Amino acid sequence: MTNFGDGSDERDEGIDRVMRGETLFSSRVHGVVKRIPRGEVVIGEDIKREYLAAGYPPPHHHNCWGGVIHGLVRAGVLTPISGWGHTVLRPSHRRKSARYVRD
Repeated sequence: MTNFGDGSDERDEGIDRVMRGETLFSSRVHGVVKRIPRGEVVIGEDIKREYLAAGYPPPHHHNCWGGVIHGLVRAGVLTPISGWGHTVLRPSHRRKSARYVRD
């Protein structure tokens, strides 16, 4: 059977593609997250809500939220933890969302 890998190369390529040109967005999100107290548990939607509440414009594509959170994890600013949180914004339909702790 052919080994197609674990998909991480394709994931990383997709993240890189959607995040092209979003340096300012990424920098602003990092700033917002740095203001979250260390040890606080959040989901991606919490970060999105704080960012938008600060008056910043949304990114060019909704997948940028996942891309920037992936970058925060890689940078050691957020650490994934077990369990799920639930979104509260109407467009998100109370879906399950990964939880992170602010490092």
